[in-house]
Amino acid sequence: MPATRAEVAQVPNKDKFEKSISSKPFIFVIGEERKEFHIHKELIGQLSPVLNALVNGNMKEAREGRVEWLDLDVDTFVRFAKFAYSGNYTPAEPELIVPDDAVDLMPAPGEQDGKALTGENAEQEEGDDDEAEDEETGSSDTDDDDDDSSDSSEGSDTDGPIEISDDQETSEYSSSSEDSSTLDNGGDEHLNRRPIDVSIDEHGMIHSYTSLPYSLENYMSEWERCLRHRRLTNNDLPTLKRRRDETDFGRPPKPINKKYEAMCSFIDPLHDPAPLEPPRSGVNTNPHESYRPVFLSHARLYILADKYGVSRLRRLVLARLHRSLTHYIVHRDRISDLVALAQEIFDNTMEMDHARSLIVDYFVCFIEDIKDSPELEEAMRRGGDFPALLVSKMARLRI
Repeated sequence: MPATRAEVAQVPNKDKFEKSISSKPFIFVIGEERKEFHIHKELIGQLSPVLNALVNGNMKEAREGRVEWLDLDVDTFVRFAKFAYSGNYTPAEPELIVPDDAVDLMPAPGEQDGKALTGENAEQEEGDDDEAEDEETGSSDTDDDDDDSSDSSEGSDTDGPIEISDDQETSEYSSSSEDSSTLDNGGDEHLNRRPIDVSIDEHGMIHSYTSLPYSLENYMSEWERCLRHRRLTNNDLPTLKRRRDETDFGRPPKPINKKYEAMCSFIDPLHDPAPLEPPRSGVNTNPHESYRPVFLSHARLYILADKYGVSRLRRLVLARLHRSLTHYIVHRDRISDLVALAQEIFDNTMEMDHARSLIVDYFVCFIEDIKDSPELEEAMRRGGDFPALLVSKMARLRI
């Protein structure tokens, strides 16, 4: 029985890996701190022809078994080395940023405890206790009706523990139902509407309102829910009324939503699938959680892979960045993280690069809600390829 293609490929791959890990280590000197890493040179040589020439060719680095990448940070190289050994990498973690006003409102260390220890509030507490006893004595003469009313209001006592039922929505945004789109925005009064509110009237006109924060997934699911509702409503119309609303093809005209079309263009799976490992648990519901380290870790690894022609790593990074942006909730305070990602990619890649197209396609999806941000305005004034490509894309889509 002839062997399958997969079975034939297993033996050389196994021999190849054994040869790789038994090869001589190659020294990489990384970053300003000149930290040394010893990596099996055959593993590096298999990544691309450029790297193979670096470690096995006739260049000085190959003869010495040593190369200096002083313009590369250590974290990016560690991800690169992990990919060489395992075929995957671990991006950076989000960073929790405490706003300046929250720092100003925080009490000084020991301030509250100091009052209790020095007895400043002791007399006040005694007075409060005496008043409480007087009120208790005076209230003992009230009638039964008052007792009943006090018992009925006992459950709304604000001093008691607050219980949250299991069916309450605890995430900042969820599009699973119509009511679940309401945001708990931490007391921000400027968001008194649902972040996404789309509808279609009987004439097919779209009424759309969006306000950050929301994600690409949030908007798409809300619009698709709106279309489903319209189809069901149209089926319930009287026959004559439905015929007047229908086209010659026997179905109502589908409303054109440019924002939704831009999101579909971004979602379109043009990139190789990322590894099967699940995405980071929980979306970024906290506006003070910065994803800039996450985005830049992807971007810098992509730039390194692009520089040395590591095609597999380029595709992997692009797929993982694509997935991260798909789930990412855009907060107004975190637009700067996205702009930093765009600048990192555009400052270190060539024209027509796939990563550039990915970034521009994503910005187009949210442009109406982020166009007034100071960070994006500064990037547009700065000029260069990013604003030019962004404006060109918007013109083609007529957004």
